[in-house]
Amino acid sequence: MKKNIPNGILIIAVLIFGWLSIDVISQTGFYAHINFELGRNYGGMLGGILSFLSIVLIYFTLSLQTESFNRSSFESKFFELIKYHRANVAEWEHTPPEFKEEKIVKGRKVFVHIHRQILRALEELTPFFKNKNLEDIMLPDALNELKRNANFISRKIDLMLLQKINIAYMIVFFGVLEEGRRILSKVVKKKYNEEFYEKILIHFQNIPVKRECDLDKVKNNTHIKYFGGHQNRLGHYMRHYYQSINYVNSYKPFKSKYPDKYNYVKMYRAQLSTYEQSVFFFNSLSDLGNVWELDQSNLNSNDQLITKYNLIKNIPTEFILDINLNAFYPDVEYERGDKSDNKKILIKNYK
Repeated sequence: MKKNIPNGILIIAVLIFGWLSIDVISQTGFYAHINFELGRNYGGMLGGILSFLSIVLIYFTLSLQTESFNRSSFESKFFELIKYHRANVAEWEHTPPEFKEEKIVKGRKVFVHIHRQILRALEELTPFFKNKNLEDIMLPDALNELKRNANFISRKIDLMLLQKINIAYMIVFFGVLEEGRRILSKVVKKKYNEEFYEKILIHFQNIPVKRECDLDKVKNNTHIKYFGGHQNRLGHYMRHYYQSINYVNSYKPFKSKYPDKYNYVKMYRAQLSTYEQSVFFFNSLSDLGNVWELDQSNLNSNDQLITKYNLIKNIPTEFILDINLNAFYPDVEYERGDKSDNKKILIKNYK
């Protein structure tokens, strides 16, 4: 819109000049002895108008230059964030303990193993949640806070499944090695009954690295576990990802509208593999990642970044068995789904 303003000013100036010319001619005709006093009066008025229009034109020219500079500065940092994201993932190395022979997995392939560990953790947790209700597993204050969460209420989220996912992700994140288990215990004891989570942690500590492992060796080995944890790599990765998307969402120095912001985020999202998006999905449902959208304090649709920018758009609906992505994020525009009526309303209000 601002680009059209200088052109508009030029058109106005031409019209005013034309009108004054016609007015002068209509009053004087083509008589050789023109009233020069009249010309001086019109000339002074015309000069003042043109001076004013020149100032306005200069103002808008400078505004356009400032916006262009701000956009260039924004894009420079934005592409640096993407570059850093790529470099960070490229440096990842992981030796899956379940391999028969020691083998180092690098880069994005690490996410494949993290994804599998999360699914395995969910499978191992199933017996612990059987015939249980929320009152059996959670502390009263934590349960009351959970039930008051407006985001959970509006989406009718299965709170029992949410707790199962929360524990599974945190076990994969922290691991059950000595240090990870100690941190994990401090985190979960604020929310869950001690008897409930202690049985779970003991069970996960005793899971064989390989199916054919000697169980006694597994119990006595405090350095090698199937769930060894990914705290360093995942913690850094998720923090950087959040800061990057939030940088786009909250940037104000240039007049960027939602479609413009969406295109920037879309470029960033294109860097993520399906497995990355899947691990991110589980992170966002956990206590470690609910800042993205589901936290009780996050009720502003403009700050609910997963739905706003369709950050899990590329996960196939059948990719995660027994878990319906739409049940948690109903207004995300998935690749094979239709845009919800509510999303159409949200888009009109996005900034």
